[in-house]
Amino acid sequence: NSPNGLLWRMEGVEIPNPNHFSSVGTSGGGISILSAQLLSNSDFSTGAFAAEYGNALSGVFDLRLRKGNNEKREYTMQLGILGADIAAEGPFKAGYNGSYLINYRYSTLNLLGKIGVPMGDAITNFQDLSYNIFLPTEKLGNFSLFGFAGQSYQIVEAKKDSLQWKEDSYYQYDSKFYANTGAFGASNTKLFNNQSYLKTVLMFSGTENGFNNDKLSNDYLKLNREFEEAYTQTKITLSSTYTKKLNAKNNIRTGFILNQLGYQLLQKSLADTNVLITKINTKGNTHSVQGFFQWNNQINQRLSTNIGLHYFQLVLNNSYAIEPRAALKFELNHRQNLTLGYGLHSQIQPIGVYFAETKNESNVNYTPNSNLPLNKAHHVVLGYDWNINDHEHIKTEFYYQHLFNVPISKDTNNTFSMLNITDGYNTSELQSTGLGKNYGMELTYERFLF
Repeated sequence: NSPNGLLWRMEGVEIPNPNHFSSVGTSGGGISILSAQLLSNSDFSTGAFAAEYGNALSGVFDLRLRKGNNEKREYTMQLGILGADIAAEGPFKAGYNGSYLINYRYSTLNLLGKIGVPMGDAITNFQDLSYNIFLPTEKLGNFSLFGFAGQSYQIVEAKKDSLQWKEDSYYQYDSKFYANTGAFGASNTKLFNNQSYLKTVLMFSGTENGFNNDKLSNDYLKLNREFEEAYTQTKITLSSTYTKKLNAKNNIRTGFILNQLGYQLLQKSLADTNVLITKINTKGNTHSVQGFFQWNNQINQRLSTNIGLHYFQLVLNNSYAIEPRAALKFELNHRQNLTLGYGLHSQIQPIGVYFAETKNESNVNYTPNSNLPLNKAHHVVLGYDWNINDHEHIKTEFYYQHLFNVPISKDTNNTFSMLNITDGYNTSELQSTGLGKNYGMELTYERFLF
């Protein structure tokens, strides 16, 4: 699948891509912003995921943060190839179960460069901060403050030596790439009679990505811009999930996710006429709405089901989807089981695609992709799970995905498809008639050390 098909979540709410040096429309980057000092067990789903997950086609990476030590203060310092880390954790006061955990990291590459170690033609730097603060109360439930912030950039300066240009035209360009990301959340989890709980999260997040490319003139006196992009995106998310145990065999889970999406997008590139042409230039905000319900039923000692429904709507063009989800689990014995899952999934386009500009027959700018519907996919997964013993585990999955409503180029001579895009915003005129499929087998062997 396209990298854009992955959904990142933290503590149950959607977050931006938590990686340094990441471009828009990607699912990764050069270095993770989140240190291993902060992470707890996390879930990674690659198909037919549960009804609570939406706005994703290929997978969900649901990250969880560990709580700090609430009994004693601890400090960690480490220096590695990637960065220098400082972490601190501990209780706020004796007798209180609350705790804090914070980690800061600075680029080793930049430190080495500052003391004179040659690091190549580019100046590369990053730093990040991540934290998790746990604040339990007796009557109002448990509160948490959590988040991360990462800054990264790479600068290359043109060489004033035309002999080097002949070896590699790369040396004739000044370029700067930057990627800044942050997410700051507050959550409350309230228990009710040990039978149900309500978790509410408010999250503020944003990304800032840009790239400038300037060509040095032959007389070394002037820089001529050939490409420019600057993308700022913000998001305010309110999420609330209610989970209730009806009885020994039945559980329900329901909730909603509201997003306010802000954007300021600019992209210019050099045309054949040697003039910078604006491809995207817009700012504003829109909203998305999600709701879900799922029911887990233990039919008998061997057979259980998880059935649900997810609703997603993008207010920008009122595109929406109603997505059924279902999973069946049959235990062959206490160590082996079979699973079968189905889901209809949908996802919005990368936001800049909706605002790609072109000219109509009257030579007037317009946005041909503003009404593109959601990408959609049917997922079917058949799995076999075998716990060989207390330390070894094998899992096999056969999967099939049928993708449709995929934007492809309107030009019949152009083979572009949104399924093949790796990063950035496509600015050509698209139509949602594309199809795609993924199928295969996945085999996992796991060995537990303890």
